[in-house]
Amino acid sequence: MSRSRERGAACSQPLRGTARIVRRMQYFAFVERDANRHYSVTLPDFPGCVTEADSLVGITEAAQHAASAHLAACVTPLGKPMRAEMLPPSFETREGYWMLVDLSPVIAAYPPGVGW
Repeated sequence: MSRSRERGAACSQPLRGTARIVRRMQYFAFVERDANRHYSVTLPDFPGCVTEADSLVGITEAAQHAASAHLAACVTPLGKPMRAEMLPPSFETREGYWMLVDLSPVIAAYPPGVGW
């Protein structure tokens, strides 16, 4: 596993926002599929942030919407993306898998100090 993936944040190429350049920010998401083939997505870096997607393709968009809503209501600062070795052990007993989702567009929408 590369160092950037291990740390949970890949800073490969900067994304250009309207006000500033934002580095690509990837966060871990825990994905579970139910019997109806819908996906439940949990973002541990955003406490209590859970969303759903109808397909694998929709997971990133669903995670971005959920993270945006979380940051809009956030009263505690958001830290750096969680490192792989810090992922919550409570997920070890659940059936699902970890993936990285790009939340750069969400982070770019909030000025420094808001939610992080």
